[in-house]
Amino acid sequence: MSSIVLAVGNGKTLFGGSGVAPDADLVRFVDPESPIINAFDLCALRGDGIFEATTVWRGFPVSLENHLKRLANSARLVDMPEPNIPALTRAVQLVIDQYDDPEPGPMLRIIVSRGLDPDTGVGKAADRTPTVYIFLDAKGTLHSLEPITMASMTRGYPSDITARAPWLLNGAKTLSYAFKCAVHRECAPAVASATRFCSRRTATRWNARIRRLWHAMAIRSSRPTRASVF
Repeated sequence: MSSIVLAVGNGKTLFGGSGVAPDADLVRFVDPESPIINAFDLCALRGDGIFEATTVWRGFPVSLENHLKRLANSARLVDMPEPNIPALTRAVQLVIDQYDDPEPGPMLRIIVSRGLDPDTGVGKAADRTPTVYIFLDAKGTLHSLEPITMASMTRGYPSDITARAPWLLNGAKTLSYAFKCAVHRECAPAVASATRFCSRRTATRWNARIRRLWHAMAIRSSRPTRASVF
């Protein structure tokens, strides 16, 4: 039974041209537990890449078109080649076709690295082809229908910083996740399960608004409300 399906994409076909190559030229399937990431790849050395994730519900990738559009926008923001959307769509379907676990909502991830680091001896001799991984996972943490707690946190800079400092890559969904991992540690499950980022000014207004909302809900309800942190 295939509960976890991992495919390595052909970067030349998934990030080049406009047509759809034959299935055999799009992805190759590998053992999910096999070591396949090159130590000289920029995703491992610098977290230099982009990704998207969504649920595949009963064989249907939720909002895949919009996720691929955002992937294309992320590629543009980080100066990576433009993705071949029809080819990526077909590659995702090939991965889904290999899945046969009874779990109806596995997680789909598309991970794209810039490729091998050209400042290394190995990368210097290679071309600039992106490295692509696509996987379905029914055994990891999946989307939950349970209520969430939320915390609002400031990013520490104003909302107009994107126009003045585009190199911060606001709006790009990148693999540089050290910052986000630090946020997850700060908002451990005992504190909050989700975070809303705000500019410094917005954070103050948002916190006040949410506190008023929760206060009103607590007054109107005779049942205890689930504690939340904002």
